[in-house]
Amino acid sequence: MVEFQLNPNEFYNLIIPTVMIPLTAVSVLLSIAASFIAGLFGISLSTEGPKRLLEVLLKPKVLLTGLALNLLILGGVKGYDYYKNLPRFIWTIEGAQKKLAKPSSQIYGDRNQVPLNFIQASSPEAFKDLKEIWSAKLPKGNFRSPVFSGGSIFYGTDDGHVFELSEATGEILRKFFVGTYITPELTIDDSTLYVGEGTHNTHHARVYAFDLKTGMLRGYYGTKGHTEGQPVIGKWGSEKTLFVVSGSDGIHAVDPNAMTVKWQANDGHIDASVLPLNDKVFAGTGRDKGNSEKFKSFATAYDFSTGKKLWQNELPASSWMSPVAWNDSVCFVFGEVYFTSGIGGVYCYNQKDGSPTHAFNLNEPQTGIPIIIGNSLISTGSNGRVCSLDLTSRVVSWCFDVETKGKSFSSPTYLPMVNALAYSSKDRGLWLIDFKTGTKITNFTKPEWKTIYGASAVKGNAIAVGDIDGHTSLFKVN
Repeated sequence: MVEFQLNPNEFYNLIIPTVMIPLTAVSVLLSIAASFIAGLFGISLSTEGPKRLLEVLLKPKVLLTGLALNLLILGGVKGYDYYKNLPRFIWTIEGAQKKLAKPSSQIYGDRNQVPLNFIQASSPEAFKDLKEIWSAKLPKGNFRSPVFSGGSIFYGTDDGHVFELSEATGEILRKFFVGTYITPELTIDDSTLYVGEGTHNTHHARVYAFDLKTGMLRGYYGTKGHTEGQPVIGKWGSEKTLFVVSGSDGIHAVDPNAMTVKWQANDGHIDASVLPLNDKVFAGTGRDKGNSEKFKSFATAYDFSTGKKLWQNELPASSWMSPVAWNDSVCFVFGEVYFTSGIGGVYCYNQKDGSPTHAFNLNEPQTGIPIIIGNSLISTGSNGRVCSLDLTSRVVSWCFDVETKGKSFSSPTYLPMVNALAYSSKDRGLWLIDFKTGTKITNFTKPEWKTIYGASAVKGNAIAVGDIDGHTSLFKVN
């Protein structure tokens, strides 16, 4: 064993940059300022004072005290930051939910992942009117899309609650409490509400399972990261699995009943919900707040039951949104969020072996969740431009530019009855876009609407919209 000893002079050299530079700089600046002011009045100042001050500051006791103070302050800041970004204590969540819990006899339909694939309408109706049915104000807003289930609409909000509203009236029926930002879309499966939490700074975040029949917390699963990607339910044969994404902590395959892990994989930072499809799970990763060559982004396929890596391809940029499937291909949108980049587009691969099948360059980061309508892939860019990509002819059919300000994260969804895309733009209201031609059908906005990051939710001819300040509305297309 090699013994390491530090020379006292080297010890001072380590401390002086930490403690002395700011103190010496302050004393020098004060001396300069005092000398300048005295010079204006013809007064000459002695340098003895600053010299003695510097001698005092260089004394070992003062250096050690300064170092200890530095470490104490740094430790306090780090400790507070660690605590601030933890989820709420589980006993506080259980206690709060006991007070909020209300039973319900309603039948809730499954909504176990973002709707990504739609059948194109063969004989749509002619659009007549878009009418607001009701509006409501929640205490805080939502970052992702609301969710229709049964006769209710669910909103996850920034104040750590899920609000269940009546689809008919907008009245608040129930609340579910987790206490931290609810950034991902919600998942409902087998009368259970699954809720993720956190922002990029959150750590040890959980996914919570609430029983929609009783309103009580049924269980939870903890990670070491943040769960801001939607938790999704996948089924293969008789096996059902809850897939949780947790930032730098990777993917967790979880038993949805016991809320215990089956397998875990980590191939990079992942905030995009995975796509479970038959016996495979597809996932994209991104560069976490850094444009360094050592950070890479990947499209990866895993075995559904074991998590074994089946194939992996490097992407040109981060893939922060869920992949989508078309025929035998799986498609990933890509583009950077945390630093400036003009790279953006869509890459598609063969589901079985990962060989390339399609590539589209869209010249801006793609930051919305893509959807498939028939043989078309709809993707949205960071500036609010919506594009339709023909996967059969491999050309861009059309692009519609909403021209939003700042980064947009919203995505369009599909209204088959009028063959239109419903698009909640970041700062220019709700748009209906003709799916065939990419032209505007109508645009509706309200003065109180602020930033909208989440997609509209669609059920039949109904469209639900929510902004980041808690304004919610239900529209119907006639």
